Amino acid sequence: MIDLLSVTHLLDRLRDYSLSEFQLNGREVRLIFCAGDYATGIEIILSGITHLRFSRDPRDEDHLCAFVGSVTLEELPDGGEKRLKEFAFPFLDSNGRVTSFGGGIRYYFKLDGEVFLEIIAGSIACGEVAL
Repeated sequence: MIDLLSVTHLLDRLRDYSLSEFQLNGREVRLIFCAGDYATGIEIILSGITHLRFSRDPRDEDHLCAFVGSVTLEELPDGGEKRLKEFAFPFLDSNGRVTSFGGGIRYYFKLDGEVFLEIIAGSIACGEVAL
């Protein structure tokens, strides 16, 4: 389990950063946010992805440098079942329950700004990085 308070404090700082990198590798997403000086940044890695939505202006094919409007992080103690049902998640049993994974804590991450990013993941790690 992560320390949500310290992660939330770090995420609050993202309003002063821009999303500069988005990497998808299997069921893991790596995000890099850079400050105005491009010397320091914040890295977020979300693993065990169950749900991913990412949208951006199609004219921005060559680069990604998007301002951050708001960031949300929620702990989902039901394994994400309730949130995934809201998205009409396709893996439902005959009783309408999400069957893709068992219980346990998952995390809902949402970024809204020049891009929209919404992820449900099994774990999240973040910290400051030198760029």
